[in-house]
Amino acid sequence: MKAWLQGLAARVDALSLRERVLLFLAVVAVLYVLWEQVLMAPLERERRAAQAAIEQATARIAALDAEAAAIVRRHREDPNAPLRARERELRAAIAEADARLAELTVGLIAPREMARVLEAVLARDAGLRLVRLENRGSRPLLAPAVPGAKGPAEQRRESDATGERAAKAAAETGGEGTLPRIWRHDVRLELEGGFLAALRYLKALERLERRFFWDGVVVQVERYPKARVRIDVHTLSLEEGWIGA
Repeated sequence: MKAWLQGLAARVDALSLRERVLLFLAVVAVLYVLWEQVLMAPLERERRAAQAAIEQATARIAALDAEAAAIVRRHREDPNAPLRARERELRAAIAEADARLAELTVGLIAPREMARVLEAVLARDAGLRLVRLENRGSRPLLAPAVPGAKGPAEQRRESDATGERAAKAAAETGGEGTLPRIWRHDVRLELEGGFLAALRYLKALERLERRFFWDGVVVQVERYPKARVRIDVHTLSLEEGWIGA
């Protein structure tokens, strides 16, 4: 094996600089395809399944909230036992749906622990340097679509504004508003170092017992063999508090 590796190294050394660069790009392309097919595809299926379950539970809660609010209004005008009984039933159903949402977030990294976990895993590998760790804030997971939105940044601002309006409405109505119950907490991590070290870091994150959702990984080879890696991830919680709060 050692002789084979030495022979391979000798053949690589015999290549011209252009041929080495082409060989490196080919290796990077193969590693990227393997990463996409072996790791990212199953994660994407898992994320979509969880997202669908959360959307269904949240829609159920919204319908129950609306029905409960209507009953409360009628109850204030003409109180009677049947309506109070129905209200209790709805509250129980909402509590059950809340419990279901809580189950969906079990196993996810808590927002306040996200930055610490990412940095702790990074500290295990000296081949990478942290360039920036950006807390991108929290927003309702299921915000209404924004007609005519021009891009992700504008959509994020509209989503945040929607959450603020919902919170204000809930406060004015004594908690009977439609404040979202699932919050998404985003973080962006930028690293610099060797490509293989970056791959080791990504695999180490995949092996964590507590999970989070991947939004994207961008690898830029700025100067051979150094690379710059940008990782966008998010976690979910039932609280609005920001990552690291």
